[in-house]
Order: sequence, then C-alpha cells, then structure tokens
Amino acid sequence: MKFIWTGHQHPHLDVPHIDQCGHVVLGCYGGNSAAGAKKNEDSAFIFTDENAEWTFTAICDAHNSSESALLLIDFFEQQTEAIIANLEKPISEAFIDLESSILKELLSDEFKEKCKTVQGETAVLMCAQKGTFVWWLSIGDNLIYLLHPQLATMGQYALNQRHFYEWIGEVNSLALPIPAYSRGISELRKGSNTIVLLTDGVLEFEDSPYVESQVLYDACHSEKPDILIQKQALQNLLQTVHNGMGRDSATVISFSVNVGDYRGAIPSNQSEIVI
Repeated sequence: MKFIWTGHQHPHLDVPHIDQCGHVVLGCYGGNSAAGAKKNEDSAFIFTDENAEWTFTAICDAHNSSESALLLIDFFEQQTEAIIANLEKPISEAFIDLESSILKELLSDEFKEKCKTVQGETAVLMCAQKGTFVWWLSIGDNLIYLLHPQLATMGQYALNQRHFYEWIGEVNSLALPIPAYSRGISELRKGSNTIVLLTDGVLEFEDSPYVESQVLYDACHSEKPDILIQKQALQNLLQTVHNGMGRDSATVISFSVNVGDYRGAIPSNQSEIVI
C-alpha cells in the first residue's frame, strides 16, 4: 500500500487533516492563516507491506517553493521496486542494502543535476521498520521518535538530533566534498512501540508544549496500538498547533509496532526490566 501527500496540492490551512495508509497515520496542517500562513511546502510518502511486515515512510519540509519536496517524492516513487526488494530481504541485509541503494541514487551525478534545476531546498527524513528494528536517514531538521515506556523511563525519546543548514535541492548537502547526513538503526522494545516522524512546525510556535519530548510521548504513545487512538492523537496534536497560532506547516507520521514478548537487549546482570 502506498500513499503520497503534497502540501502544494492540499495545503490544509487552518484545519488539521488526518489520513491513513494501512497501519500508518498521517497528520497534515498548513498553519494558521490568522498568524500569516499562506502555503504548505511539506510532503509525505508512505509505503507499507499489506501484512505490515515492513514499513517505509518519509517526510519533507521545503522552503522557497515546494519544488525540492516534489523532487524527493518523485525520487521515492522511482525507488518503489528497490524499496520492496530490499525490505523483503532478511533483516540482517535489509537496512544495509536499503541505505546503500538510496544513497547511491541520491549521490549520483544525475540526481545532483536534477537538484540544480529546482528552486529552494528541503529537509528530508526517511524511516524503515522491519521486525524488531527501525532504520532512519535524515538530511536536515526533521525529527524521528521511538516512544516506549522503557525508553521514556531513561529519558530517551528522539532517535536523531535536528541538523540545521542541511538540505537537498538548490542547496544540496549531499553535493558537498563529504556528503552531510545522519542515520541510525535502533532495536524496538517488548510490547507496543510508537514511531513518530515530524516536521518543525510542531515545535516552532510560541509556547509549543512538544518541545518537551515527554509531552509528545504522552500525546502519541499508547499501549494499545489502535488506529483510532492514533488518529485522535494526531488530531489533538495538530489542533494544539492551530490553537497556538502556529504559522509554519506541521506534518506528522505515526505508527505502532507491537513486538509481543520480544524484550530487546537488557543488561547482562538483569533478568528483566521493571517499569
């Protein structure tokens, strides 16, 4: 199953909008027009196996036109077959080969030339989940969170850090003498894990409560991976952005993965983690 949303076609100014692709929920909001919002240059790509064996998602946050975000959406469309082929491999190979395949194309001379033809640039965050692991690759300041009570107890929420002055497009961080990007792989934990990707519009409005990751955890994580609960969570989150006079576009992707009794790595001197 595949779902594509582009803010230039469907800006969702003033009214948060929730969509669904399989077990993945997408929340879109173009900003509060009373605060000066006039356009939405975000976009999102969701691609998931029908049996939820694997999930691939991406969000883009562009500026100075949506052309760079549209370039990335077209790129993900062209990579559909490669994404399927790599994520259907054994977990020991899937993420390594997926990352290699994506970077090979993004770093190609052909793609770099395409970047020179667009106006503006975009931050882009990609995420793939398969089995008990999640992989991500980021250029820019979008954020990905892995929400689970064991991790929250240790104060861990976000998997990455916001990297400013990194983009793909007219200004291209992947065209530097050494390409600039970040990526990682993390293990999921026993029970329900909530994975959240978001653009900076969720964080950058006056008195945004979501600057505190614990607040985002409370808003988005549920021990019951119910799709209706997830939809309501994103509706409430984006309504908070609207009520707070958020001017920037805010895009959120959320999905839950329940890995049952798989407990994940624990210290060698403990038999179980008690929360």
